[in-house]
Amino acid sequence: MNNLSLKLLQCLNKQNNNYGFTLIELLVVIIIIRILSAIASSSFLNIVRKAKEAEPKLKINGANKIQTNYYSENGEFSRDIADLELPDETKNYVYDVPDKIRFFPIPPDLSIIIGIPKDDQLRYFVGVIYIKNDATYYQRLCKVYEDEYLFLFFMLIQEKWDEVDAKYCSSQ
Repeated sequence: MNNLSLKLLQCLNKQNNNYGFTLIELLVVIIIIRILSAIASSSFLNIVRKAKEAEPKLKINGANKIQTNYYSENGEFSRDIADLELPDETKNYVYDVPDKIRFFPIPPDLSIIIGIPKDDQLRYFVGVIYIKNDATYYQRLCKVYEDEYLFLFFMLIQEKWDEVDAKYCSSQ
């Protein structure tokens, strides 16, 4: 072969090698995409959880307002969920208006409305209304995880309002 044809073959050989990606380059790109998708999916799941937790906030706040009106008209809090226009159950939560917690009765000047999640990743929501000696209504919406659930109730029954507010609730 002459020198020109040899150079032509070398040039063609170099051009063929530059058109594709190596296996390592493809693996690096795949790994980067997987890392980014893992970050995005955890963010997305957190947003979905927050959206599901918006439901009990709205429902319990509305029921608390109805409960306050019920107390003004009847002199006691209702222990019937139907009086508060609150559904027994939705897609994500089960609602209850208990008259006792375990063996402890709820005092007459305390109203508790519970939103119990159906999914372990969601928090419990507790609507609280209590009346102090000056006949003023105090309304709270508390959120707790399952392991703190009973502790919150015992603090409510013992009327430790400041501790409950600081740790679990937002005042309204």
